[in-house]
Amino acid sequence: MRVGVVYFHVAIACLAGTPAAGSFVPTFSEENFNRLIIFTGIMLIASSLFMAGVSGINPPPETEEEVKEKREIKRKGGSLRSGEETVSPSK
Repeated sequence: MRVGVVYFHVAIACLAGTPAAGSFVPTFSEENFNRLIIFTGIMLIASSLFMAGVSGINPPPETEEEVKEKREIKRKGGSLRSGEETVSPSK
């Protein structure tokens, strides 16, 4: 699933990037190519900073009460699925 999401974003970038590059290089001159190189560098730095910021986001740690509740559910023979607590009936 994650790989598909990555390829989706890559496809959108490829679809948008080619026309954007064409707007920077209307004629073949060194000045136009320099603008494209600068734009590409800025986008690379911005995306790197964004990814670095996102990678630092972590879910909050579980409290002791949550850990105890999960242990109790597992002890009773229940299961934890999709973040929902379901306890099988005791016999």
